[in-house]
Amino acid sequence: MAWPLVAGLALAGGGALANYLGNKAQSENLQAAYDKIQGSTNAAVAANAQDIQQYKNLVNQVYGQGASNYDAALQNFLNSDVYQNDAFSYGGDINDYFDPAANQRLDAEMNTIRNQGASAGNTFSSDFLGRMGARAQAHTSEEWEKAYQKLMQDRQMALNEYNVNSQNNWNNFNANQSRLQAAVNAYGGDRDKYYEGQGNAMAAGLQNRLGGLQTQAQTIMGAANAQQGTSGWDLVGGLAGAGGQFLSNYYGGK
Repeated sequence: MAWPLVAGLALAGGGALANYLGNKAQSENLQAAYDKIQGSTNAAVAANAQDIQQYKNLVNQVYGQGASNYDAALQNFLNSDVYQNDAFSYGGDINDYFDPAANQRLDAEMNTIRNQGASAGNTFSSDFLGRMGARAQAHTSEEWEKAYQKLMQDRQMALNEYNVNSQNNWNNFNANQSRLQAAVNAYGGDRDKYYEGQGNAMAAGLQNRLGGLQTQAQTIMGAANAQQGTSGWDLVGGLAGAGGQFLSNYYGGK
């Protein structure tokens, strides 16, 4: 009976040893495959990181300078002068436009009237004096009316010039404000694009890193699982299990 027992144990032990060697070779192959995956993962993560950095550099090159100028442009716009137009003023005086030769013309008219009165012999009549006074008053009114018209014409010319200058000042102010506003809008657009690009790069970096960590974790877990059942202790356990199964079958059949 000893020989069947020894033979059975030998056969069982040989089977366990074969399983052990087979599992060990398989584990080594799997380990090599996982190491290769892990190496490829690390290389991919590094390449992605380099591409992400290049993208960040491009974003900074295209939008960085404009984004950095935004705060200054905004302050220039906020600190710009408020448009204030000077009130129209006119310093003309009607006396400046009264014709100095008016009195000479009045004297000439009065002399004409006197000569006419003298010829008629009524130089001292009330009618003659009335004619003299009325003519003098009319002449004075006419001269002052002319002076007033000249004053108003000159004032209107000054007002027209004031309006033109005011419109030019407003146009210049408005153009400057538009330029400042355009700078704020342009630099603000660059700032938004810069922040968006940096945010995209950061999100891509996080995804790249998390993806790499996840792949490496799966690789490590896979390698650990592949190595289960291939150690020396597992070989002894396999031998004991195989021997026990043989003995049970052998003696149970008797």
